[in-house]
Amino acid sequence: MIIQSLTEQYTWLKSQGKVPRLGWSRSGVNFSLVLSEKGEILSVVDLRTKEKKKRSSQVLIIPEQVIRTTQLKPYFLADNAMYLLGLDTKNNPEKAKEAFSLSKKFHEEILAEVDVPAARAVLHFFQRWQPEDVEKHKELNLWIKELKKGGTIVFTYRDQHVFDYQEIQQQWENYLSKEEKYDGVCSVTGKQAKIARLHPLIKGIHGAQLSGASLISFNAEAYTSHGKKQGMNAPISEKVAFEYGAMLNYLLSNESTHKLINDTTYVFWSKTEIGTRSFLEMLTGYQQTVDIKVTQIQLKAAMQELAEGRSIVIADEELSADTDFYLLGLSPNAARLSVRFFTHNKFSFFAKNLAAHQKRLSITRPQFDQRQELGIFDILTAITNEKTRDKRISPSLAGSITQAMLLDSPYPYALITTLSTRIKADRKITRDRAAIIKAFYLKNKNSKCPEEVLQVSLNEETQNIPYLLGREFAILEKIQWLASNEQSSQERTEEFKTICDKYFNAATANPAYIFPILIKLTNHYLTKLKSLPQKNGARILLEKTLGEILAKIDLESMPKQLTLPEQGAFQLGYYHQKEAEFKKAALKKLINNKGE
Repeated sequence: MIIQSLTEQYTWLKSQGKVPRLGWSRSGVNFSLVLSEKGEILSVVDLRTKEKKKRSSQVLIIPEQVIRTTQLKPYFLADNAMYLLGLDTKNNPEKAKEAFSLSKKFHEEILAEVDVPAARAVLHFFQRWQPEDVEKHKELNLWIKELKKGGTIVFTYRDQHVFDYQEIQQQWENYLSKEEKYDGVCSVTGKQAKIARLHPLIKGIHGAQLSGASLISFNAEAYTSHGKKQGMNAPISEKVAFEYGAMLNYLLSNESTHKLINDTTYVFWSKTEIGTRSFLEMLTGYQQTVDIKVTQIQLKAAMQELAEGRSIVIADEELSADTDFYLLGLSPNAARLSVRFFTHNKFSFFAKNLAAHQKRLSITRPQFDQRQELGIFDILTAITNEKTRDKRISPSLAGSITQAMLLDSPYPYALITTLSTRIKADRKITRDRAAIIKAFYLKNKNSKCPEEVLQVSLNEETQNIPYLLGREFAILEKIQWLASNEQSSQERTEEFKTICDKYFNAATANPAYIFPILIKLTNHYLTKLKSLPQKNGARILLEKTLGEILAKIDLESMPKQLTLPEQGAFQLGYYHQKEAEFKKAALKKLINNKGE
């Protein structure tokens, strides 16, 4: 299904001229040798582009370069200096001469019957060039160090790359078709074809080898079946192998059709190539990760339209809700690639699921938090240690979370356990973490966390004891903060510790033991607040709220321990109450400023 989907998309893109046809590939080129009609090297042109003081190869569509093994194998009109010039790059002059000799024979075989000046120039070059002439040539000598580093070199004749001449392109494709011999049935097309022995290298996967990694490969007896070795084990034609490889490399070269999430590179495409940018924004939380000229609010509204099955126009593109959309997750595994995830459905299906996911995540947010939505990166960051440099989590967990978002399936249980561990370590409930708790228990309904506490903002009516205890803890912390430190949180001394720093984990684990201690401490802080006239109004409001909460809690039946879902209710109650207090303080400050 994966290979077939990629080859179908390749066919459409080929008709648009966006991917190379069979026998050609997109590859980086470093230098060009400008030839005269007699095959003389007139000059050497540096084709590399300079970005941030670093030179990068220029990507061109060149004759296909199949994987080279230990045996010498020349490429057509685009190769390194050892093959095209006989330059010794590996301290083995005899090998360099042999490589040049093979390249000469290869080009003479293909170009002998092509009667165009560009082809004759290349043939004249191979007839007159001697490997020992490299050091003597004035132009080449200027670039000798760079040429020895490797990289692809091409030929240019009269301001045009030789492989761009139509007659030479046709001759190259004719040569390839003569080489084709049917030796099996392709498992993708079901037709007789030449089976690919080695599959193309896929470049651009984070963590994989820079030269590329194989999606399909066999290199040991353990992978053989009924005596079938290498490509014959799972037969795929050379044509199909080329097409899926070209398609994947195209997707990975375009920043709007792939994204790295944790250690997995996700590539996505639609049959018309429209909507990939919008999908990237949806997946990452509308964080403007690509150049799309719409606001987060406009994009959110557009996705809601799609979720309801209506077509839209976004970023000057008409996007149909019925558009087929594909998503493939790949991660490195030595010289190979592992498929982490693959799914296919209508665009409206994914839009609907992501909209439902965002609705579950919806929760009251601090005034300083301007994010409209939370994306996958926010979720992964929330469950990692913010003090470590390496913020990656388990690849399987990251993949399972992404899958749950896209397919509207239950969130992995490891999400809530990992988050719980992180909260206990940090003793901090942020908007992102509270939103994850709410979303997890709303979707995973067998978790026994009542919906009455899984609200966007504070629920003052619920009788849920863990939620009430969380609210109470937030009020006790606020009272202590007012009594112990009149300075802003940014000006607090390092010695100052709130009850959250000291007792949060104990309060969520053993509330029946900890809360009586906290109440005694709070009585001390309330007494201190009474001596601060400027805090009198805040003290009265806090005492009133605390009294309302305590009236709903039977101290005799306070739970000795809280289960994981009950701890989630506690944490939500704590977060909701803190945000409510912040909003009251902000409103009071606004009213006072207007009064002035």
